[in-house]
Amino acid sequence: MSGLLEILWPLLSDARLPHCPAGDRRALETLLVDGAPAREDRGAAAFTVFRVLESAGADRPVLIAVDDWDALDEASAEVLAFVARRTAGHPVGVLMTALTHGARSASLTGLPEVPVRPLTLAESAALLAMRRPGTDPHTVRDLMATAAGNPLALLELPVGTEDFFPHLPASSGRLSSAMAP
Repeated sequence: MSGLLEILWPLLSDARLPHCPAGDRRALETLLVDGAPAREDRGAAAFTVFRVLESAGADRPVLIAVDDWDALDEASAEVLAFVARRTAGHPVGVLMTALTHGARSASLTGLPEVPVRPLTLAESAALLAMRRPGTDPHTVRDLMATAAGNPLALLELPVGTEDFFPHLPASSGRLSSAMAP
């Protein structure tokens, strides 16, 4: 449940959960601190997480945003998929991103999906003009060919310099994982 711990821990202060029953708060704390429940207990854990999120949304809507959903631990992914299926009509939303280099996980079946396509050449050129103004045309062509429509790559791939030292992207770890597929 390490993924859920990271996502939900900030909600556990009394100030953020004024409407949450103390029992649900304690149950969630125990769940997050003690780790993943046995498979047969995950349903109860998922309901607890949903009730706590619903309580958190009583004053203002809550959005749970998960980047790289497919990298979550299995228990966290199951609980979040459960919550995502039950948000209609509640002040809770779940937005998850996942790489598409494999088959879609069975636990996501039935959830709405919005595929994100690569940027077109025109969109790539516009992004570079806006975020990397003054880049020479040859470098722009090289960046667009290498990035293949990936906006993160367009913004973070190194640009050739006059220096003899290599120019590294600002966040090469993020870039590497984004470009891996």
